[in-house]
Amino acid sequence: MRAAGERGLRTAETLPRTAETLPRTAETLPRTAETLPRTAETLPRTAETLPATSLRLRLLPTRRCLAALAALGLCLLTQEGCRLTRRPGRLRQERTLIQRSVAVTPPARWGPRFVPAYYTVAATIEDDLQGFSGTETVVYTNNTQLPLTEIVFHLFPEAAFLKAGKGAGLTVTSVRCNGRGVVPKGESELLLIPLRRQLAPGRETTLELAFAGEVPALPPRAKGLLAELVQELFLMGAPRYKGHYGIYGYGDGILNLGHWFPIVARASSVGWDKQPASGIGDIANFDVAHFDVTLTAPKGVEVVTTGVRVQRRGGRHGQRLRFYAGYSRDFAVQCSRSYQTVSTSVDGVRLNSHFLPEHATAGRRALDTARKCLQFYTSNFGRYAYRELDVAEAPLVGGAGGMEYPGLVTISSMLYDQPAGVAPGQEDSFAQVSDYLEDLLEFVVAHEVAHQWWNAAVGSNSKQHPFVDEALANYSALWYCESQHTPEEFRRIRYLNIDLGYQLYRFGGGRDLPVNQPAAAFPGTLAYSGIVYCKGALYYASLRKAMGEEQFALFLRNYYCDRLFRQATPGDVVEAARQASADKDAVDGLSAHWLDETHGDEDLGRLELAKFCDLFLASAIPDASVRDSVRSLAQTVDQLLGNAPAARQPTETSKALADVLKAVQANGGGVLEELLGAPGGQK
Repeated sequence: MRAAGERGLRTAETLPRTAETLPRTAETLPRTAETLPRTAETLPRTAETLPATSLRLRLLPTRRCLAALAALGLCLLTQEGCRLTRRPGRLRQERTLIQRSVAVTPPARWGPRFVPAYYTVAATIEDDLQGFSGTETVVYTNNTQLPLTEIVFHLFPEAAFLKAGKGAGLTVTSVRCNGRGVVPKGESELLLIPLRRQLAPGRETTLELAFAGEVPALPPRAKGLLAELVQELFLMGAPRYKGHYGIYGYGDGILNLGHWFPIVARASSVGWDKQPASGIGDIANFDVAHFDVTLTAPKGVEVVTTGVRVQRRGGRHGQRLRFYAGYSRDFAVQCSRSYQTVSTSVDGVRLNSHFLPEHATAGRRALDTARKCLQFYTSNFGRYAYRELDVAEAPLVGGAGGMEYPGLVTISSMLYDQPAGVAPGQEDSFAQVSDYLEDLLEFVVAHEVAHQWWNAAVGSNSKQHPFVDEALANYSALWYCESQHTPEEFRRIRYLNIDLGYQLYRFGGGRDLPVNQPAAAFPGTLAYSGIVYCKGALYYASLRKAMGEEQFALFLRNYYCDRLFRQATPGDVVEAARQASADKDAVDGLSAHWLDETHGDEDLGRLELAKFCDLFLASAIPDASVRDSVRSLAQTVDQLLGNAPAARQPTETSKALADVLKAVQANGGGVLEELLGAPGGQK
């Protein structure tokens, strides 16, 4: 009976023109329907017993056809909701939203089963940019094959690793489901909303929530670029460090609102995604949705968001802005009174860079890099999915260089800084440090922009299989840099952004681990970065080498096209590579080698301090005698650790250590001596 009924519904869907020509008749039915509640409640069973009648709708005369459709509509109204009840006005609004914000066509393979959730959000940002309140209405369709008894929302600001301040977090003050008040259940950072009736597959329900949030104040940044880099490195390397990265917080006059409002969890054939955020890596695992967001912000505040701005109204005390974002997995917001903006256009995509006034040079450089990346990735992967992309400076912490959202990427303020002052005689050293910073900013921007393909358009479960998007985004950035630099420059960029990350992790005592495992399985942020970002990226380098340029590019284009606006798994990645390769066994072998086994030391090598010094000493230590002493010490340490072919005699080791200590003392430093516990350079 159910199958026949579904065929009848599909037949009903073949009559849109007839249905659309009778809005007035349909509008006269509510009062009649309200007077027949008992009759209406008895109709669902009757409708299920009449599949043959619904199949013959085309053959009925017009009046009988209308009566049948009206009866069918009354039946549907008694359920939790149904896709067929979507109102023409909302469908028109949805089409407008998609046309204004989306540049590509969703895959026809979706068929009629998948319907993105539709969010209507209205929020007010407080004058001090450290709090907000608002409401949201979510029209949610059950896209699974199982009935649902509850709707689950994530409240990420309530997660322990994000709630980093007294009073900070997100509070839901009221909940309504299909117009009725509901008492939700709370589980850590989850909000569970029970349904009065089961939500059958294909049916929709409407939820209304009111909420308020307070953001934590981010810790002050260290003074000076070098101090900040060291601060972040030690923070990342702390045992079991779980950092919030600053994605939900306020600092340096900038408000970061990432994962800031109640968002529906992803439902699948195995149920709702209720896995808590581990504090390591990203937390994204969302289906695409449509967002219609209105924000009220203080006057003079620049508001940067996912999607496109379609309306702006100013007033004496504030401004109201409306944004559309179609087929997006999240909706993020950045606010600052100090943001400056430069813009350009790339193949019809509006590209904006937002930055603090003192970082104008780096902000323009970020715009130029993003422009080149859009062109490179579009050529090799496929068309960028949205109509706008924003790159925004943000006070990120915990070692995060950037953070990705659909149509919006944030870049750490640390990467916008320049070395302070140039001492006489150090102009060449300053230039080299500046080159390194430019390379690092370029790589991070390239990585985050690549996430617009591998995270925003092609989704994945970042908690269970983080390599699916992170490793590919990192290799995409590496591939882009290879196209922009000489071979010598590229070797340095690869060493700094790939090899060195893994080697530092191993140098600190971490053990090699498989790439394909959940984020929570990694012992800390440094391990997660070294294994997923660095070692994982070279999986794609190995595929490219084995497949050749043409087949490798075909693999990524097909993968992007096939999984556009859908979720991808590790199996989807491997299968897409197999389909594009002439040697499927080679793909299987490389996938096992890089993703499931541990060959990091042979593939990336161990840290050689002497090599590290060769890259950095000229810029960090202008004095040649000190530089030579430090390099000599580095060679000695390499030999003692087995990273060099032959070990020196103990007397030579002691002499090298004594020389460098004396050199440091002569230049006004006692830090190294204090760290080594060697008074007067005797040890």
